[in-house]
Amino acid sequence: MTSRNVAKPRCIIITKDISLRYALNTLLPKLGYTVDCAANRNDAMRLFFVHRHSLFLVDADMLPRYPHRLVQFFKMAHRTPGVLIFSRGNRDVSAYAYLDDGIIEIISVPYKLEDLIIIIKRVTDFMNLRSKNLFLRDLLVHAGLAAPVLFLLIHYLLK
Repeated sequence: MTSRNVAKPRCIIITKDISLRYALNTLLPKLGYTVDCAANRNDAMRLFFVHRHSLFLVDADMLPRYPHRLVQFFKMAHRTPGVLIFSRGNRDVSAYAYLDDGIIEIISVPYKLEDLIIIIKRVTDFMNLRSKNLFLRDLLVHAGLAAPVLFLLIHYLLK
């Protein structure tokens, strides 16, 4: 029996291509995602600031001209999602692959469904691993900050 009290991860699809949007809308709920769609940048920005999606699927034509603007946008939202860029070859998006914030995958259209499923699962696993690493790092930092106070408290209690 599965628990219905667990929140599903959210993803956002930003594209004007109706066939791509339909294909992703049918695939992603099967992989456990709640899907939001946007046809332009303003709606996508609004949705992302509200829901802070964990997966960001975007058509290459909808990306900003300069890759660092995408990183700035994620920093303003305080979220670094996994990014999948669908490229049709009419725009060079190779500079996005060198961004080091999160994971960014470039998928050429047309794509194989099996390859897309593997890429989405790999991105999801990477994001889960990254969130666990960040949690453990923060836990160690807080333990390191609390250790001197605990040692001082033990010292005064044993006197």
